[in-house]
Parts: sequence; structure tokens; C-alpha cells
Amino acid sequence: RALRRPTNWPINPCCILSTMKIEVVPFSEILVESYVEMLRNASRQDLEFIGLEDEKEFRVDEYVGYFTADPNRWDRFLTYQGRVIGDVNLFPRSDGSWEINIFVSRDHRGRGYGHLLYNAACEHLARLDNDTCIIKAIVNESNHDAVKFFKKLGFSQLSRDSCFSQVTLVKDL
Repeated sequence: RALRRPTNWPINPCCILSTMKIEVVPFSEILVESYVEMLRNASRQDLEFIGLEDEKEFRVDEYVGYFTADPNRWDRFLTYQGRVIGDVNLFPRSDGSWEINIFVSRDHRGRGYGHLLYNAACEHLARLDNDTCIIKAIVNESNHDAVKFFKKLGFSQLSRDSCFSQVTLVKDL
């Protein structure tokens, strides 16, 4: 039996994917405060993995600038009941590839949300009308969960940078 949307449910025209509680939505200044709150609540280890371990104070105005500085980047927030619990970013690289970053707060991991964000990014790249598309994930090599996650998605290790303790994983779409 097909599910029907009750007529009193609001429709978000910017929403890419929606369930009753989970949405993948475009950057919005309104959500930056919730994003910053997610970062403030992240563990020290998680912040190290995403390169924010030296952040002393997460300021909303700085993150609005971060998300709007490069018009070529693509950002989406993962929200649960209107609160940001993760994000995905795509950055064009000078070699024609795209760098992808995915983050899901620790208490929401293991539920498929990382895959959801990855799929949203792939759908975006598919709409760009490129003949080939290469995605790279640059990950802290001690972040075993992230390395395992990207390998599970079909990425393979391209290189290792011992100076910065990072591995670059790559996938052709």
C-alpha cells in the first residue's frame, strides 16, 4: 500500500531528500547556528579528524563566511528534526576532480546517514554533465572509521602523506 503525505505537511522546496525526521538540505544561514552547535558538541577526536582541533571558539559569523566564500563549492546539511547532525561538502580541485568531505555526529552514526549524504553528492555531480568524474576523499589516516567508510563505498587508496598523516582515497563515478 502506498504511503500518502498528509495534506497538512509542509513542503520544503529546497529539500533534496526527506523522511519524517531526516532531511538533506542546502546551506542556509538559519542552520549555521545549529551546525556550530554540532561542532561544539563533537568530541576532541572527531574535531582532530576534520582538522578543527585547534578551534578555540566556533563563531557563527565565521562559518557563514566559510560556507559562502567559494561559489564553486557545494554544501548540504543533514538535519534531524530541524537540528544539524551532519554535512557533506564538495570542492572542485585544480586537476578536475572533486574533493568530498562527509561528517555525521557520533551519536547518529551507523544508521546510513553517511551513505545518504554521499548519494546526494553523487546526484549533484551527475547533474553537472561531465563525461567522467573523479571524487577524492582526504582523510586523517588514524580515522579508521572514515577510511573504512570510503572503502566500503568503493574508494581505493591513491596516496599517503606521512607529513600530514593523511590518506587520499579516490573513486571514478
